[in-house]
Amino acid sequence: MSGLYLHIPFCRKACHYCSFYFSTSLRHRDELLGALVAEIRHREHFLEDTPLSTIYFGGGTPSILSLQEIERLLSSISNVFEIKKDVEITLEANPEDLDKEKLEGLKSLGVNRLSIGIQSFHNTDLDFMNRSHDSAKAKEVIELVMKTGFRSFSVDLMFGLVEGNMSLWSQNIETILSYEVPHLSCYNLTLEEQTAFHHWYKKGKITLPPDVDQNEQFYHASKVLTNVGYEHYEVSNYALPGHESLHNWQYWQRSPYLGIGPSAHSFDGNTRYWNESSNIRYIRRIQSGDFHMESERLSDSDHLNEIVMLGLRTRRGINKDDLLSLPDALRNSWFKGLEGYLAKDIIREDPNAYVLNRVHWHMADFISADLFYDT
Repeated sequence: MSGLYLHIPFCRKACHYCSFYFSTSLRHRDELLGALVAEIRHREHFLEDTPLSTIYFGGGTPSILSLQEIERLLSSISNVFEIKKDVEITLEANPEDLDKEKLEGLKSLGVNRLSIGIQSFHNTDLDFMNRSHDSAKAKEVIELVMKTGFRSFSVDLMFGLVEGNMSLWSQNIETILSYEVPHLSCYNLTLEEQTAFHHWYKKGKITLPPDVDQNEQFYHASKVLTNVGYEHYEVSNYALPGHESLHNWQYWQRSPYLGIGPSAHSFDGNTRYWNESSNIRYIRRIQSGDFHMESERLSDSDHLNEIVMLGLRTRRGINKDDLLSLPDALRNSWFKGLEGYLAKDIIREDPNAYVLNRVHWHMADFISADLFYDT
């Protein structure tokens, strides 16, 4: 399996929690699209002619693009790469960009999965996060997506908000369950550097809910959603049967993928690559014929740490076969740290994997870091 990610670095507004690379200026939109097309052509052999299983438009806000612009990018991809017949094509979208015409157009272009950034159904939350839509628009778009016939789509919700509490979060979960949403991503608010929330927190203008409250919200969502048939298959992700994100599974399983666009990352199985985070520099570099990406070849300990970090976040756990590719001395040394977690039943050993027990999923990142092999 292999995937293609396109980073569309434009947003209408800067959300107060977001640390991804984007620009609220569309001045260089045409030039940027031309650069994306040029980079697609140049990277034709990066995936070693492996057919694409997934194509993912991320950002930023890809739904800002017109149907004609999306068609141009998809056409460029199909001219360069072999694409599987059952390819998953996902487009991240904000509610304010979607109407009946746009949705029907996306469907006709082959986009068969949407990831809709709703975050909350409470206008106080949305205003605080500096989102561009309101609750009414969010509900309207979900209904419209369903009527348009998208079999697969996902909705993003956020908990642990500065002004949030269990009552509001419970209402968000109840609201989403009133629709037949195939996939949900429920993210805990984190204060990323260089965001408005982080700046306000440092200034003492906002506070975060206590960890116990955030954990309560996490497990409330897990209990309610799994009770009605969702599979909690990754720490932040839930899916009805047959609706897991294939593209994200490729990240979690460390399959090769190619990233196109400013700040986009790529992985060939041994080395990670990334483009610079600047629209202007990216455009000028591509226009000059310079397709250089920064890179880092992973050491054995890097591979181990990634296998642990990604594996513990999923229901599949740390695949034992992945560990067999590592040197015996490294694997045996790492296993000594694992033994304590096995003895306490925090991690269990299955026939093919080491799996973090669900009651400890809120600690996945902490436990991963504790198990990292430090050279």
